[in-house]
Amino acid sequence: MERKLMDYPIYVPLVKHICGEMSQGHFDELVRQGLAGPSTASEYRVALDACLGNEAMAPIPDQALLEGYVFEIGGNAPDQLSIEVPLFTNNGRSDAFAVFRVKRDESAQSTLYLYDILMP
Repeated sequence: MERKLMDYPIYVPLVKHICGEMSQGHFDELVRQGLAGPSTASEYRVALDACLGNEAMAPIPDQALLEGYVFEIGGNAPDQLSIEVPLFTNNGRSDAFAVFRVKRDESAQSTLYLYDILMP
């Protein structure tokens, strides 16, 4: 069964917040607050530039955000969900995705965080 972010409304505000911070280049803050990892702020910045061809990231339309894919992570992995949201530039949707993870440990500082930026 295909799952979308709209099926997990509890995570939508934080995904939207992190994407907003990404579009403003605030990776240092995201890493410091535990909202991005395991990469460094500079690694996320380089990945975003590489994936978007050095174009600026634009806000993600709400419908595209809600249509992001959600996958369950099985086994004993520390994360239980992977969320993939398409990234946009001023020219529209790119081929790049932001990948978020949701931790199994609900006592963690933040259960949802930016995990990776990639091209399929």
